[in-house]
Amino acid sequence: MPTASPRATPPDGSRRRLAIAFWGAIALCAVATVLLAVVGTLRSPAPAPEAAAPAAPAPVEFASEQLQRLFGGALDTAGQVMVPNVEAALDRIYAPVYDAIPVYADFHYSVLGEYTELSEAAFGTMSEGLNERLYAGFADRFATEAAKLDTQFAAAFREALGAGVQAELTVDGEILPLGRMSEAAITDALGRARVTVPVAGLAVALTGSKALAAITAAIGKKIAGKVAVKAAAKATAKGTSIAGGAGAGALACSWAGPGAVLCAAVGGAAMWFAADALIVNLDEYFNRDEFEAELRLLVDEDKAAKHAALTAGLAEKVVAMSESFTMQDLATGSPD
Repeated sequence: MPTASPRATPPDGSRRRLAIAFWGAIALCAVATVLLAVVGTLRSPAPAPEAAAPAAPAPVEFASEQLQRLFGGALDTAGQVMVPNVEAALDRIYAPVYDAIPVYADFHYSVLGEYTELSEAAFGTMSEGLNERLYAGFADRFATEAAKLDTQFAAAFREALGAGVQAELTVDGEILPLGRMSEAAITDALGRARVTVPVAGLAVALTGSKALAAITAAIGKKIAGKVAVKAAAKATAKGTSIAGGAGAGALACSWAGPGAVLCAAVGGAAMWFAADALIVNLDEYFNRDEFEAELRLLVDEDKAAKHAALTAGLAEKVVAMSESFTMQDLATGSPD
């Protein structure tokens, strides 16, 4: 078999040249890489200096005069807001009273109502009767609405004061933080807006048993006078008509023998009440509208008196709060 010829070995000079070419290429690549990195570093833009964080604005402490002005302005605004609220509250309180007037007129223009009112006038209980028929639930409604007025006043004061404080703290469109002492003074003012001279306390004085008795007594006095005058006029008219029919009644009962007296008495009573019913119906036909209008007028007068009392109570609340702000030490450490 033929034998493989041995691999030719390059001469020493050729191997040296190959080694130089190999390592020279590597060195050249390394030098080029370093040069590119240095050039890139030198030509890259310098990093922008890091911006310093803006300093937080210092909290604002209001001077005493500022607080006084803010509180006074908020009180004035709250007082104006409450004007329609008082009227709306009274409308809700008195709506059932006005609704009861036609019902009371039905009772008034009935035989039962006539004699009930005559009895109440005679025994001095007309006020209690009117309280039950016209003013039922009045005290509870008044107390509920008065408590709402206190809540509404506090809310109006808080909203107005908040708007005023925000306006004072807004500088160039930015709202500055409020100082701790000023915040404490404002929080205290908000807390007192509801508890200072509460209207709910006034409700007790305006709707207590004595107050309601005075209201219905004034109405009852006028109604009692009308009832008494009408009863006297009716008695005369009924006496004439009954006297005219007495003979016919006696003749009609003559058949009853021993029971004729009882028959005549029953007949007389029946004729009396029949005449009552007729006269009451005629009275209602001619006078009911006037009677209801007069009742509404009396209730209007009472409602107007309550409106004046509630308005005065709220005004007293504003004055009391204003004085408490004046007397309170509102110094906050800021220059006055």
